[in-house]
Amino acid sequence: MRISSVFTGLVAAMLLWTHDARAADYALILTNRSYDNAPAEPRAASFDTWSSILREAGFEVFGGQDWKATTMTRAAESFRSALAKGDADRIVVIASGRIVASSTDSWLLGRDYRDLSDMTVGRYGVSLGGLAQILGGHPGHGVLVVAPSWSSREAPGPGLRVGARRLPLAQGVALLEGPADKLQPLLGNAVMAAPQPLGRIARNLPKGVTMRGYLPDDLPLGLGDGDVDPVNESDAAYWSAVRDLGTVAAYRSYLDRFPNGLFAGEARRLIAEAEDEPRLRAEAEEKALGLSWDDRRNLQRDLTLLGFDTGGVDGVFGANSRSAIRRYQKSRNYTQTGYLTAQQVGQIRREASQRREELERQDRAYWQRSGALGTEAGYRDYLNRYPNGIYAETARDRLAEIERSRGEPAAWDRARRADTIAAYRNYLDTYPFGAHARDARDRIAELERDRVDREQIERDKAEERTVAANPISRLLVEQSLKRVGLNPGKIDGNFDKQTRKALRQFQRANELPATGYVSQRTMVLLTTGILR
Repeated sequence: MRISSVFTGLVAAMLLWTHDARAADYALILTNRSYDNAPAEPRAASFDTWSSILREAGFEVFGGQDWKATTMTRAAESFRSALAKGDADRIVVIASGRIVASSTDSWLLGRDYRDLSDMTVGRYGVSLGGLAQILGGHPGHGVLVVAPSWSSREAPGPGLRVGARRLPLAQGVALLEGPADKLQPLLGNAVMAAPQPLGRIARNLPKGVTMRGYLPDDLPLGLGDGDVDPVNESDAAYWSAVRDLGTVAAYRSYLDRFPNGLFAGEARRLIAEAEDEPRLRAEAEEKALGLSWDDRRNLQRDLTLLGFDTGGVDGVFGANSRSAIRRYQKSRNYTQTGYLTAQQVGQIRREASQRREELERQDRAYWQRSGALGTEAGYRDYLNRYPNGIYAETARDRLAEIERSRGEPAAWDRARRADTIAAYRNYLDTYPFGAHARDARDRIAELERDRVDREQIERDKAEERTVAANPISRLLVEQSLKRVGLNPGKIDGNFDKQTRKALRQFQRANELPATGYVSQRTMVLLTTGILR
């Protein structure tokens, strides 16, 4: 389905109005694309585009773009005051830009945010929960449009995550959420379309766009003279009884009877909260354990040892660790919360200890069937099975002895005579655990350093031919060396062995490569000394 055709009815339901002129339409647009201390967010909604469409449809528009948090808050208060006049018909609230969430609310950040945490975010943003509450005072009239644009997955601060949490909606409020680039271009195409009920539109949304809350199948957004009141008496009476019961079963019975009723959004929110309560209790119980970083790393090791891979041992209980905990809980008939209790921590540790003891018994038993036989095949068999096992070091030592007895001394002798990197590497390929393996690696490192030193000498030689190319400059170098207390030999403009020795001494004293040749840096330091 084409996005424009899907959105046609929705926007028309929000924007088109042909009823009594006494009713008023209001819109609040808060969108931020530029931030003082962060990259721009070009994918956020454009205030000019949204506001021009809404104004052409007769809306009084509040808000703006790239505002600080205090300015956005004042605009929201002015918007609330306008709605308090009591003549609001259709109400649209748009929030787009960098959005973050804590465990309790979500915020659209102002352009001036900094040093975010769940304790400070209220100073730097506008509460989406607060905007939803404003609409809750006008059931059947309001739509909240949320268009997050922050693509980062990194936590924006302690206790926060990127994106909006599932907002609780009051009765009679609809929520539309998705990328601005999918929502914004559709407004212009939909202004002249016939309005459709929100429930019908919600069933045909494009990928990446969601809609929930008050979504009636028989009414578009807003009320006017001659419209049917969306608060159906049987709907309201049934909901009153359901709220008195206050159980998940009661909320579900309401949704079964009124799937798009005026209180459907509230019913779903209460169900989600009730179903989430065990997880919240489990999270608090695990937090009360006070697990240290080492405790968490050990638990990750233990879970992985027991067959529940945590995806690494880093002391951070992320998505992989939580998944491993849930799998463990399921296998032991615990409630699958993904959070640990004291009982579960103790059980994991005991089971892991028992598993280690069992693995150690298996390790020792396999050694008796392989390496303990004293054969090369036995040692290799053991190492293939237990490369880090109890007897791994013993097996490698015995293999090294066997390799030495097979002509390793001759191979080492050949490598020493050749004295090249390739020769030593050939030796190591054949005798990785040989008696001279460490010597071979040390010599390779030494030869590689020598190669680097030779390259430095050639570079300094080339620079000397430029910076000390004539007898006068060479005399200057020799005089400078003598001035700093070094012996360059005869001051004659000819660099002999004594001059080279003095140059190396000067370079070492000044933390330069001691090549004995006048590099550009050496010349600068020498002549600077003369000028002083």
